[in-house]
Amino acid sequence: MGTFFVEAGLPQNITVKALVDTGATFSKIPSDVLKKLHVKAEFETTIELGDGRRIKRKVGYVKITLNGKSAPVPVVFGKKNERALIGATTLEILGLIPDPQKKILHEGIHLEVLVTIAQDRV
Repeated sequence: MGTFFVEAGLPQNITVKALVDTGATFSKIPSDVLKKLHVKAEFETTIELGDGRRIKRKVGYVKITLNGKSAPVPVVFGKKNERALIGATTLEILGLIPDPQKKILHEGIHLEVLVTIAQDRV
């Protein structure tokens, strides 16, 4: 699958160039940008890197805008010199699907299984 970059909108009219990475669970924004936006770490998680190493990272929530759609999403606090990423969770929350051939994000459809209370009792 090919990779491509998008401009991600953040509060205070800040934008970051971010790599669309469907292999990443969370999006990642540089810590200095998140500090400027007064984003607080809400929890810490273990992240497995592509080479198999595991590291601890802080995660907070920030409103991200892509393709005119906005929502608060979980973001990892990136270290110095690390690239901003748009991960699978952000894409799913915003209902966006990457098209690596055209190098664009397009609107997808959210899926749900409908189970009624009567079916639940069986």
